[in-house]
This record gives sequence, structure tokens and C-alpha cells, in this order.
Amino acid sequence: MDYFSGLVRRGYSLGMDHVHRGASPDFKPSFERRAECIKRLVDAGFADKIFLSQDSQLGGSLLPEERRDWREKIDPPEGLLFTTRKLIPHLKGMDVSEQQIHIMTVENPKRFFTKTTASQFVG
Repeated sequence: MDYFSGLVRRGYSLGMDHVHRGASPDFKPSFERRAECIKRLVDAGFADKIFLSQDSQLGGSLLPEERRDWREKIDPPEGLLFTTRKLIPHLKGMDVSEQQIHIMTVENPKRFFTKTTASQFVG
């Protein structure tokens, strides 16, 4: 947590990706621990620095056939919907508010892509 807190205090945003990997007993930290990290950052006032992301199925579809079995073991059955079907309800159960979730899932990406797009086309 010190590492994450240090990054956001210096102005970095955090992409909280691969949270689903913790649902597999072969991967640590656990899903619950990964969600707890998000909750602690939100409680510390950093919801505006967090992006919830999930890219498992897109990346897995690009793997060669002989590697797909491994990928399918670590990808959740919900695929790209893991964040909306599992992570967000779990965070709500941990008392992360609708507003905080909205900030992480709507406002932060909107701000990022507005800045990125605008800066790409200036001058």
C-alpha cells in the first residue's frame, strides 16, 4: 500500500488490472486482497486516481492456439464483464459508494481520454 500511495501522492494514476487473477488459487494476492487495496486507496481519498480495467479476453484471443489453454485457466468465466459483474458488486459490498465507483469508471476515463485526445491534436 505504501508503494501505491506513494505513486498517487506524486500525481500518478493507477490502472487496477488483473484483479480477477486473484480468484484463482494459483495466483497471489487473492481477489479479496486486491479489492481491499482498491478500497483502502478509495478510503484515503484517491478514487480520482484509480482506473478499474479488465483486458483478459482481448489479450487471450491474440495468443497462439498452444497457449490458450493456460490463458483460459486464469481468465474468469465472465470474461470482459468481470469488473461489472464481480468486482464492482464486491466493492459496493465493502461500502465503496456509487459516486466513488462512478468516478473510477466514468469520470477518470473521461478526463484521461479528453486530455489525451486534446494533447494529441494540438499544434
